[in-house]
Amino acid sequence: MRMAPSRRAYRLMGTLSRLLATARKLNPNRNKAMARRAMLRHSFGNGDLHDKFV
Repeated sequence: MRMAPSRRAYRLMGTLSRLLATARKLNPNRNKAMARRAMLRHSFGNGDLHDKFV
């Protein structure tokens, strides 16, 4: 039987998502890099080239 997640776990998840949101706001360059990487991955197919950009 699976245990239901505790209130503490929910609070932790909320804090994490809030931190991620602020980090995303503070770091637009990283978002641009991630978008560029996604575009490269699309254009180069299976992603063996993508490994060099990580």
